[in-house]
Amino acid sequence: MLARETDKSQIVDALELRFAAGCSVAPDTYAMLRHSAYARTLRIFLDELNRPVGYVSWASVNRASLDRLLRIGQPPKYPYEWSEGGICLILDVLILRRARYDAVRQLRKFTRTKRVIVALRKGKTARLYLRTQRGFVKRNLTGQRVEVRCTASAASRHGTV
Repeated sequence: MLARETDKSQIVDALELRFAAGCSVAPDTYAMLRHSAYARTLRIFLDELNRPVGYVSWASVNRASLDRLLRIGQPPKYPYEWSEGGICLILDVLILRRARYDAVRQLRKFTRTKRVIVALRKGKTARLYLRTQRGFVKRNLTGQRVEVRCTASAASRHGTV
């Protein structure tokens, strides 16, 4: 299914999905979704009836931004940081249960378009996924847990991969 094009409709779709899933929308979450939509790093997954069933929000960061995140827990804060590099930093993933199969298939298709993916889970180690010819190779970036501080762009971690 094709994602909707306009930035504002993507933000509205993501917010409606969060409400449907029973997730809160804090100011940090809204800021993250807004920055992602304007940087075109928000993908809405649609079912066969063209209804939103999930989304993935990411930032294309450079090595310095990733190092800052790992060192002091500061995720991207400014809009320009969403499209400054080639490392796909997954900020938020939300998939509705009713369309889990279709949305997960679209999420897998999305990940195949990225070469380097970094995923965070609240209270867990950061994971680096490198795409190779045989699939993804998974590596822990740190031996300790990464605590992400809430800033204007920190994502709500209800559905983060």
